Amino acid sequence: MSAHPSQSTEQAAGSPAQSGVGLVIAGYVFALVIPIVGLVLGIVTAKKHNGVGTNHGVWIVSLSVLSFIASAAIIAAAGSSA
Repeated sequence: MSAHPSQSTEQAAGSPAQSGVGLVIAGYVFALVIPIVGLVLGIVTAKKHNGVGTNHGVWIVSLSVLSFIASAAIIAAAGSSA
């Protein structure tokens, strides 16, 4: 017995892949690990939601910039002490 087509469409629309949860999580992770990738994902997230609902895109971009600055400062400090 197969499910009614409208039921499967409703379930697919509520899945994490459709709502962008995976993109947001990946954005935060990459913002800390690889800031330039996090920056791109943050911009994509901000454009995807068009300012409606969440501000994850702005937070991901901010975290990416701060992570990049911190990484640059650590590398500069390590280079000057050598």
